[in-house]
Amino acid sequence: MRKNRSMKENRKSKFHIFLFSAAIFILTSIAYAESLTYAFSPILLAFIFVAAFFLLLAFAHDFLVAKFNWSAKKLLLLTLGLILSAALVTQTVWAITTPSWSFSVATDKPTYSRGENVKITATLKNTGFISHSFKSKISDAVLVLVSQVVHPTDEISVWWTPSWNEEITEFSLSPGQTLQRSFTWDQTNTANPQFWNQTYMPGTYRIFAFIPDANAEAIAPDYGSNLFYASIYISITQS
Repeated sequence: MRKNRSMKENRKSKFHIFLFSAAIFILTSIAYAESLTYAFSPILLAFIFVAAFFLLLAFAHDFLVAKFNWSAKKLLLLTLGLILSAALVTQTVWAITTPSWSFSVATDKPTYSRGENVKITATLKNTGFISHSFKSKISDAVLVLVSQVVHPTDEISVWWTPSWNEEITEFSLSPGQTLQRSFTWDQTNTANPQFWNQTYMPGTYRIFAFIPDANAEAIAPDYGSNLFYASIYISITQS
């Protein structure tokens, strides 16, 4: 009879240990994930989870320390081990599943003679561990804007990608895969009607490449409406 009672208490002890471990692991994982995403106020989040941890420790003390003769040190070590394990697992899952991209724009050289073709290449690379997708507001994904720098804080648009199809399109890239688009600017000004198709003047120009967000209200070269963007500067000389 005593043996059956002991076995029953042992099973009950293991069950409560399992419940406590699962609760600490899940609670830590949720808290850590929320800290990575900033979905809630950090102060409110800290208050909620600190309170939850204290309640769990109180529960554990009643059932494991007082009833099943666990030492406080053993309980503390178990709790710390669970917290570290949960944080490590959550961080690993986060690193594997979170999209990671690299977007860049380049030209075949930094300086051009007046009237010379400028070859532009925009490249998006999936630098994550798994395949990821994104949706662009246009079917060809990438747009390019060329502008003349007339002042450190002032630019004049001179050339856009000649044509594009405004159609929401999804693109999927596997790990390490790149999406690349090439453009050629012949240095004509097609953005300002008064200078239509005239070869533009020497100076410094900014090449701005971007992928418009499918949810953006309009296609525009501003940072808030684009999924990815990058820019470089080139020089055009008189000869």
